Amino acid sequence: MKLQKTKTPCRKPRNQRFGSVRNFRFRVFYIEKERFIMNSTISEYIKTSRLELGLTQDELAQRAGISVRYLCDIENDHGIPSDWVYESLQQALSNHEQNRMKWGAQLRKTRRTYGVEQEWFALQLGMTTKQLRALETGKTELPYQKRFEIMSAIERFNPENEPLSIMFDYMRIRFKTTDARYVLEKILRLNMKYVISEDGGVYGYSYRFTHGNILVLSSPDEEKGVLLELRGRGCREFECYLRGQKRSWYEFMRDCAAEGCVFKRIDLAINDHAGLLHVPTLYRKRVTGECVTRLRNVEYFASGRENSWETDEDLKMEMGHTLYLGSKDSDVYFCIYEKAQEQKAKFGKSIEDADILNRFELRLTNNAAENSADVLMDSEDAAGTAFSIINNYVRFIEPQADKRRYNCPTDKHWEQFMQGEERKLKLTMKPKPFDLERTENWINKQVAKSIKMLQEIEKMKGRNFVQQLLDGTVLSEKHRKIVAQVTSELE
Repeated sequence: MKLQKTKTPCRKPRNQRFGSVRNFRFRVFYIEKERFIMNSTISEYIKTSRLELGLTQDELAQRAGISVRYLCDIENDHGIPSDWVYESLQQALSNHEQNRMKWGAQLRKTRRTYGVEQEWFALQLGMTTKQLRALETGKTELPYQKRFEIMSAIERFNPENEPLSIMFDYMRIRFKTTDARYVLEKILRLNMKYVISEDGGVYGYSYRFTHGNILVLSSPDEEKGVLLELRGRGCREFECYLRGQKRSWYEFMRDCAAEGCVFKRIDLAINDHAGLLHVPTLYRKRVTGECVTRLRNVEYFASGRENSWETDEDLKMEMGHTLYLGSKDSDVYFCIYEKAQEQKAKFGKSIEDADILNRFELRLTNNAAENSADVLMDSEDAAGTAFSIINNYVRFIEPQADKRRYNCPTDKHWEQFMQGEERKLKLTMKPKPFDLERTENWINKQVAKSIKMLQEIEKMKGRNFVQQLLDGTVLSEKHRKIVAQVTSELE
């Protein structure tokens, strides 16, 4: 309702001139950017400004030093604030807008300082470039938690923080002996009283010996000999013993080589802590020819899984994107996948809290494993060995119309990842003692609800089946040794 200027005082009734005096007041509101809001109710101004800035009523009330109920009354036209309250609200809104613009400017400055492109960073955050630009210019508001996550994400690109690490993730070694005890005690240096021995094995072996996730297989056939297999968890557990023995992986490999062993498979895992690798982009570049490679085979999965035991909300558990380069039957095979997404799907771990975002695995078998083992033992440089192999087999490029693929420049993001060779990364050891995490997760997902159901029924019927079942269960020798493995100190 516009106020008409007249030379003589208007004598119309108040309700025709301004509406209710309690609800309307003619003012000029000055806000930053030299905006004027005229002939507007205070309630509309306060509410509109608050929503534009993305503030909740609780947040604005706290910043202005008033109660939430009082603010609700103001926004609902149930009262006119005093000049002091109005000025406090206006100051709180103005300060918040300034802080939002300062935060956006700081984000832009940090991103540029770290040399991160806006388009690439938006891709890492899962938003469009336009949305990121709106954040950096202060046009869009985000909750504090979301802003914290974005600033944590940009810090991953801080040149002072090492964005990559490398570790052994799988090892399979064959020894030319049929004496498994000798391998366990003299080479692995494990205490036999904690080792579980069983008939039957895998890969055609007759007997198996386990210490947590450390697996040793034996056969009376001298051709097969004794086989040591360390998967991911087995490597982490064995690192506990290596640390206690004051041995490095390289020293252990030399001890094995001294026994005339054969390295059948070695996996090196390059962990990406900063998001340098973007798996969907690498796949797109591979299939569109923006890649120079000796590996012809390519597989790509944007996988999920379904579990009939879960609730409807949990039926689909996204496992993330995985790219395979090479053939599984070849000596060199690469696997690039979203490690953080995998951990979230398997164990419910938050992606924001994940230390490793992506992982590049080099799976080397037979001759490639033997050759790389020789290089590793001589150089003690896992990173140099790994990046040299990668560079020999694959290179992602920036296509140029007037050049052949082999002469095109390397993709800048791939080049940033490959600089790990120049950083001289040290081999990382992350020892983790044997635990029953998988068993506990299985009980939590598959068994706990059934036990709870039985207990509820027992309360109604006066039975005690679950406790009787546990009391009547006798642990086998295998399970007693598992208890000892979990609870004993390293020996």
